Amino acid sequence: MKITVLQKKRELFDDIRNKIQSGELKTGEKLMSTKELAGKYGIAIQTAQRLLSKLVSDGLIFRTPGKGTFIANKKTIQKGDVVGLVMTCRGDIWGDFTARVSRELQNAGINIMYVEADSATENLLSMRKHPAILQILASNPIAIITRDSDLAAWLSNEFPEIRLICLTGDRIHDFSGDIVCPDMYQAGYMGTRHLIEHGRKRIFFYKIKGPDVLKISKHRELQLLCDGYCQAMKEAGLQEDIMVDVANGLKDKKVYSEKLKAPKPIDAIFVNFDFKATEFIQMAKEAGVSVPEDLAVVSVFNTPWANSFQLTSLDLHYDSIAEKCVEIILNSGSRNKGCSRVYKFKPELIIRKSCGC
Repeated sequence: MKITVLQKKRELFDDIRNKIQSGELKTGEKLMSTKELAGKYGIAIQTAQRLLSKLVSDGLIFRTPGKGTFIANKKTIQKGDVVGLVMTCRGDIWGDFTARVSRELQNAGINIMYVEADSATENLLSMRKHPAILQILASNPIAIITRDSDLAAWLSNEFPEIRLICLTGDRIHDFSGDIVCPDMYQAGYMGTRHLIEHGRKRIFFYKIKGPDVLKISKHRELQLLCDGYCQAMKEAGLQEDIMVDVANGLKDKKVYSEKLKAPKPIDAIFVNFDFKATEFIQMAKEAGVSVPEDLAVVSVFNTPWANSFQLTSLDLHYDSIAEKCVEIILNSGSRNKGCSRVYKFKPELIIRKSCGC
């Protein structure tokens, strides 16, 4: 009897499902590639891809980009489960991060509830009674991902049954969730060492500091960045030179201009984000300072903006951070109180023309 394409499709689908349900395929076990499965069951690769997508939507398997397809924890992850994303701002970095996490979780049949602070400098802890956050909590989420360590600590204390993932490198007291973040200290150290190794000695570090931001996770991350800069300068026996932005553009420009025109002018600047770095490059050119001959520039955050302006910058690997968040939720399930882990991702220096190296 001739085996139809429909029968072949059903064979693949039922075979994988039955092996998962029987325990022959265990949680976390990697499946064959789509191409291998298509060859084994005698169907087209596109057909195998569609069948796997159905198994993903049923919560039986999950995909980790760049790694493969794995068996999900069927006892904890179910179709229709909710994951909350509580962020401060989208922007180039976090927009891509949010889109990637949402796409991968939705492919697994998980619903996403998103809430964003009104501004990038807002402390999310102050939003704990925000209607959108209350709506997430009322939906009985299996997990919440947030950028703010204060909010994460509060959620961990008030809702210990929810798996929490925090995206900052803070030490969080009595926190039972996972910390998945870039190593900002290493970013500061690596960027500064790069400038030192290429002969720069008067290296200026710029960071934001408004009147009420010291308690915000974003700005504690910038302090780690600054700490890395200070350590690299100390090791090289060089004098630190830190400019603190006080949200006054005219004052910033005046201080920067004075440093460019001093008897011993700065010869490099390490800026905490790419947009501000391009402003400093423009101000240097207006002052008759050549970049990178007289002034080398390194920026944090490797975005399309940095690439467009040929900024040497640090890739903090938010794509890998997104993958790890998805993997934690799909592979580990929810409600694992007391299982706190820290995953720090080492930055990568992307060398372009702005540092003359």
